[in-house]
Amino acid sequence: MWDEEGHRIVATVAVSPQELCRKAGFEIPADRKFVMVHSEGIGKEFKFSGEKLTTLLTIYKYEGEFENALKMMDEIYKVGGRGHSCGIYSFDEDHIRRLALRAPVTRVMVRQPQSKANAGSAENGTLELTLAELAKYNGKDGNPAYVAVDGIIYDVSAYPKWKNGDHNGYSAGNDLTEIIKTKSPHGVAKLNGVPVVGKLIDG
Repeated sequence: MWDEEGHRIVATVAVSPQELCRKAGFEIPADRKFVMVHSEGIGKEFKFSGEKLTTLLTIYKYEGEFENALKMMDEIYKVGGRGHSCGIYSFDEDHIRRLALRAPVTRVMVRQPQSKANAGSAENGTLELTLAELAKYNGKDGNPAYVAVDGIIYDVSAYPKWKNGDHNGYSAGNDLTEIIKTKSPHGVAKLNGVPVVGKLIDG
């Protein structure tokens, strides 16, 4: 699935599990929907702990307290995936709440099919805005103040520096990716802890 330099091999992206396995040198039954792999570790050197973009899931098993699962999640997000999405299949409200408060993602789906729900749906409360739609959230006339950075939409309404939607000459309701990355001394880290409300999409 990766070349000698660690790059994903395009021919293994978004293919059936049968084709994926054939490329790896073995066969699986035609009715199988995906492949599961148990990884021995998490980190850049453990490729399966990163994004696969195909019909393969990496399995990790935690032992003891749920906090141990959250620590594993923390390590996985250091490899990649921050700001996107995740899901939890649980009826334990404490586990759901703790994961939702800790995961560095745009949205957390609870007991929903990830490939469908995390793409956004009018029925599950997820927010997706085009740049034109984002402009409405400019912090003026009673509107919330939202800004987008790297495709993630943050709610800065509660921050005094963004009163009336303006801060140091920049306005809410805009994609501030380049400004934050090039002119802010703290870069994207400045947004740590700022509520995430959705993602910016093309349109």
